Amino acid sequence: MKLPFCAACLLLVAACQRAVVRPALSVTTTRKGDKVEIVTAGNQSVLLVTSELGIGQATVKASNGVWPERLVLRFYLGDLEGLTLTNSRIHMSSFLGASGQTLYYAKDNAGRVDRSAPAGHIYLTIVKQPTYIDVIVPALMLQNNTPSFQFEWVDWYR
Repeated sequence: MKLPFCAACLLLVAACQRAVVRPALSVTTTRKGDKVEIVTAGNQSVLLVTSELGIGQATVKASNGVWPERLVLRFYLGDLEGLTLTNSRIHMSSFLGASGQTLYYAKDNAGRVDRSAPAGHIYLTIVKQPTYIDVIVPALMLQNNTPSFQFEWVDWYR
């Protein structure tokens, strides 16, 4: 009687344990002189962005559908006068010095953004350090089965 009970307990324990799925991110840039390196530690991934021209665009994909709990864009730029984050559902723009509540806009089914009707506010953290600028990607950008998002940057407008 004890043997079937123990076997049932072991099966129950095995069924309750979940395999931890780690994020598998990939990044594609649009310009040759731009580079994004991915560094992951624990539940955080940092995308190290360098750009020869200071203007660029990249697409980040979660190839296994799992995003890290915290995703940071680290720009090795002197300034960040333009930043755009977008996915299939939302669009937002900001810049260094505008850390805090930021308007975001919903996209329609065709991917168009109606800037006359903000969908709401989202907290965006942008922090300048001596040698880089960190942007914490808002969780809203990565929710609802979002397979990818794009970001664009401008160090300073010419």
